[in-house]
Amino acid sequence: MSTRGVTVQPERGIRRPARRAVTEAGPLAEHGRQERQDRRRSFRRPERTVKTTRANQSGLGGRHLGIGLSVAGGIVAAYLFWEYVEQWPRYTTPVPTLVAWVILVAATAFAIAVVQRLSARMPDWLFAVALASGAVVIALDLAGSHAGADRGSSRPPPPRSGAC
Repeated sequence: MSTRGVTVQPERGIRRPARRAVTEAGPLAEHGRQERQDRRRSFRRPERTVKTTRANQSGLGGRHLGIGLSVAGGIVAAYLFWEYVEQWPRYTTPVPTLVAWVILVAATAFAIAVVQRLSARMPDWLFAVALASGAVVIALDLAGSHAGADRGSSRPPPPRSGAC
């Protein structure tokens, strides 16, 4: 408080008895004070934020994206298999590529079955198996498609149209 030109000092020691009463009340009162300080320091999230954070991540749009990518990958794979069947006569040794397609279909079916049983979670061992089978598929496909490339093809090239 102050009046014109006169300043009144507040009385010292008003808060000390209150602090002593809290510390004399025992450890429960001290614990409550510590809890209040912790609450002030922590970030208080609204219930909606916590619910969204703890929600199933496959239900937040990731599932739709995964299904769309899987369908698109299936369409691309079907087109490439159709192209392989159409070019079958051009292969000098089509067996490695055919084995690659069989391994690809089997590995895909196995991965889908395991993921469905484990409630949409892909374990680390399955990921390693999928990578290894993908490497085998690529190696077999390259071996089958380039088997006659270094010695030349045993089949004659197709005739050119409009040759002079």
